[in-house]
Amino acid sequence: MKIQLIMRHNWLALLIIATLFGGCSQTRTLGSTYVTEPIQIDGSIADWPRDGMVIETSAEFDIYFANNEEFLFVYLVVKSQQIFNDIEQFGLTLFFDTDRRARRQFGVVYPIGIFNFISNVPGARQEYLENPGWAGFQENQRLIEAYRQEADQRVMLIQRTGTREQIRPISVNKDALTAQGLELSKDPESRLLNIEMKIPLQPNRARQFAIEADAGTQIYVGFEIRPPTPDEIMRDGGSALAEGQGGTMRRQQEMAQRSQMQLRGEFSRWMRVNLASP
Repeated sequence: MKIQLIMRHNWLALLIIATLFGGCSQTRTLGSTYVTEPIQIDGSIADWPRDGMVIETSAEFDIYFANNEEFLFVYLVVKSQQIFNDIEQFGLTLFFDTDRRARRQFGVVYPIGIFNFISNVPGARQEYLENPGWAGFQENQRLIEAYRQEADQRVMLIQRTGTREQIRPISVNKDALTAQGLELSKDPESRLLNIEMKIPLQPNRARQFAIEADAGTQIYVGFEIRPPTPDEIMRDGGSALAEGQGGTMRRQQEMAQRSQMQLRGEFSRWMRVNLASP
């Protein structure tokens, strides 16, 4: 029992430390390029304007912004193999907020990641959290293959009315989003992952999902990979650690290994983006 408690406390301490350091970064201010002709959302950057374009570049990703009076255009290039691996596991969320104090009110999850994909399969979520060797089982390999075949069409959205409301991504049909002016595409020739997006700036009867910003104003954009939280891990996958009986030393080591894998995936970068005006 004593060993179990020590390992559990060390495990939670690692989670807390990684969460704190994962969220610490300076917020850069970037400019968006005004476009007079709509950009075709096909995964290619060939029709993007190059003159005066401001790029957020890092070892992990590059990101470009353009806009007109109706839409924000985003082009994202993932450059890190580790970031790509973590996105495949936990998904990628891009948040678009008009107020720094109200972060994470509107977000697009694309790709959604294997973890989100299997969450509706009975028992799969708990098994994933508890078993570091989850991907090695034949039935789970079939789930992974099903995800990869459907990944391009799977999208989730986040909409919150306040910061106290829990973040709950909901699945939305990609074709339905396209009909409302929110378009997403991947470049099939990219080395890791290139994503192109078109997002309405203001909602109307034909566009339900929008940032609610105007050209010439400033928005906050967050690039986040969000693995399960410590509470989720303890609730859904930590039974072997929480119980005084039945949790073997090997089981505890496996859980600690899984937690470290999830911690490595936590990543958050925020940018201020000045939307261009005509």
